[in-house]
Amino acid sequence: MDSALAVGHPIVLSASLLLVPITLLLAATLPGNKGLPFTDLATIPFLIALMVPVFSGNIVRAIIGGSIYMGIGLYIATW
Repeated sequence: MDSALAVGHPIVLSASLLLVPITLLLAATLPGNKGLPFTDLATIPFLIALMVPVFSGNIVRAIIGGSIYMGIGLYIATW
């Protein structure tokens, strides 16, 4: 199944919407980060769509996993 089909799932949309301000907060508070994620914000639903089936539809786990993913992504972008 393509991730574009899973983007319409309510948990994916809700988690993605909540991760936008969390990602901006992470970008402002992570020590050593030197970038702001502008293009990454548009791709959050596609990243979360692959996490939701792994976490059995649990929105809290999806948000925590997405926050960890975005934090690592910010450090990789800085590097």
